[in-house]
Amino acid sequence: MGTLRIVLLSGPFKVGKSTVTNELVQQCGYLKISSSDYLRSLTPDVGQLDLAQARLRLQETGDELDRQTDFRWVVDPVAASAVANAPNASNWLFDAVRKRRQVEHFREKFGSAVMHVHLTAPDDVLRARSDMSETAYGIAISHSNEVNARSLISIADRVFDTTSQTAHEIAMQIDQAGG
Repeated sequence: MGTLRIVLLSGPFKVGKSTVTNELVQQCGYLKISSSDYLRSLTPDVGQLDLAQARLRLQETGDELDRQTDFRWVVDPVAASAVANAPNASNWLFDAVRKRRQVEHFREKFGSAVMHVHLTAPDDVLRARSDMSETAYGIAISHSNEVNARSLISIADRVFDTTSQTAHEIAMQIDQAGG
């Protein structure tokens, strides 16, 4: 087993986190830590809802866990359990960090194994990628989770603009930075 590495990925809506995640998983062998799987396990009826309702229900469940645990639930039990259940895995990725306290808890638990990467892009590019009306986009980016996710740029170890590099190039740099 190599040295433990946990990449925390943050950034605004439609910046390309999923695309970079897929590159890290498929090309570099990272294992994804999934908070949505954990949230789904707590809300079994979510599968009966349409996509928008399901997303809202999962968001509400996550928000309630944030309040109950001071944002620690993403580390204990989600991330710590994943790492403990795969002791031979070295490279981990959590692609949904949205709050400063989440980053702080990861750093407290895993120390120097954590690298926080923030993805960014100009707002006009993000708006175009969203394929939403101006009003709907405005509502989406004013949500507190989106505002918080965007603010994480100030505490990131590395920042990448997804308009100046491909997802593959970004993933390779993330992987090399931790190695």
